[in-house]
Amino acid sequence: MRRACQLCGEEYKVPAFSFDKGCCSKHARGFFSEPLWFRPSPEGTRSLWDFLIKIHFVYIIPTALLDPPIAPIAVYSLAMVLYFGARSATGYYRGYPILTNRQITGLAWLPLYGPILALVFSGLGQIIRHGP
Repeated sequence: MRRACQLCGEEYKVPAFSFDKGCCSKHARGFFSEPLWFRPSPEGTRSLWDFLIKIHFVYIIPTALLDPPIAPIAVYSLAMVLYFGARSATGYYRGYPILTNRQITGLAWLPLYGPILALVFSGLGQIIRHGP
């Protein structure tokens, strides 16, 4: 996928499973610099959606192959891939919204707390259905 540099407008290539730096190689920042999605811009929102789709897609592969206690994480991840895919497609046609810092932080932490909560709620459902 090709994108335009935010600083000079020159096009650069973004590999399939890597983060978008938002700049061409002349303006590239260091490895430990803040991600593009912490910039309040449509490009930052697009980069955040791309990150969330990729990380949840990676969650689907190992968790779908495991036993049922882990299967709710695969269902959660599939739902998130579909949701963020639709959000990304909508943003492509209507324009990406500029998110607040609180929204960005919540979405960036979602790959950590989302599967944990899916597993907890699945366990609670099993306890309610079958008893302790």
